[in-house]
Amino acid sequence: LSNKIIVSEPTTKCFVCFLLTLNAFASANSLGSFFLFILLFNKVKAKIMELGDVEEDVMWFGECWFWSVAFKIEGNDEPLAILIPSAEDFQIASPLQGDFLEQLSTRRLKRFVRDGIELAMPPHETNWAIWSVSTIPAIDDVMPVLKSKYKFYEAPCED
Repeated sequence: LSNKIIVSEPTTKCFVCFLLTLNAFASANSLGSFFLFILLFNKVKAKIMELGDVEEDVMWFGECWFWSVAFKIEGNDEPLAILIPSAEDFQIASPLQGDFLEQLSTRRLKRFVRDGIELAMPPHETNWAIWSVSTIPAIDDVMPVLKSKYKFYEAPCED
């Protein structure tokens, strides 16, 4: 089985994202939480798409994250970021490699953003940075990392 649902039409992508959202909130009894999630989801999606040439896919990420929305830079197999729809904890995750982490300046980042980045570093056995985002300012705090990653992998290689 493939780990990716192929969706090509924008309307189909929106519908799949909506189904993921409904699935995430099927057990939630709060309509306010549902609308907050929709607001946050749309905000982070728009900010990621504003970075440049980014493709959107719905992919399977195993028993932990299930089906999630992945944003990829063209020509790169690894996602720039994924959005993890969860009723309890809406998250943004991004795989961060050592060469990117070495050049990333974390000095001006908020503490929770630095804590999320630490998850992608030794001694942890994963390269995924994970951030819980429950407010629009939290999304704004994470975006400099994703913007830096986008620029890092979009930069032309000079020989």
